[in-house]
Amino acid sequence: MMAIFMAYAAGFTFDLFISYAHVDNLTAAAGVPGWVEQFHKNLEVELWKRVGRTESVKIWRDERLDGNHLPT
Repeated sequence: MMAIFMAYAAGFTFDLFISYAHVDNLTAAAGVPGWVEQFHKNLEVELWKRVGRTESVKIWRDERLDGNHLPT
């Protein structure tokens, strides 16, 4: 059995941040999610399963921001 430990820091909305280049998430077919989007969803679901509650772990990645912007 694999154990996952996550740090909890008061005052932060998100537990994890996915950093990636937006070009890496592009696909040739319209409407097909890119690999980063698929990874994000799969990671989220797997962590929820490990913790035992949906929405127990919050992951953020910037889907539209350019450069140094803070998450909303």
